[in-house]
Amino acid sequence: MVDEVLLHGDLRSANLVANHGKLAGVIDFGALSIGNPTAEHAAVWQLPEQARHAYRERLAIDDDTWHRARGWALLISLLAMPYYWTSWPQFARSGIGTINTVLSEPG
Repeated sequence: MVDEVLLHGDLRSANLVANHGKLAGVIDFGALSIGNPTAEHAAVWQLPEQARHAYRERLAIDDDTWHRARGWALLISLLAMPYYWTSWPQFARSGIGTINTVLSEPG
């Protein structure tokens, strides 16, 4: 059982602020909630493969957590596509890329 924690809810690169190559801040708390912390890893499938693997290694994410995070990435992308298809088509289409990345990555 995973304890519920405070979640940003939209932790993706567009909501991260960097300064000299280091994380300096996080913005956009419109999806702030309480839930399973695995959901916060979902955005990693928007990163290049090398960055995704470095992220997993640095945080020492176990296989079960990684698989749940993959599921969250699929769920978020599938839900966002119809919701944003007319209001923000570029974002909706980016979900297709995320889905393809998740499904093409082994295990």
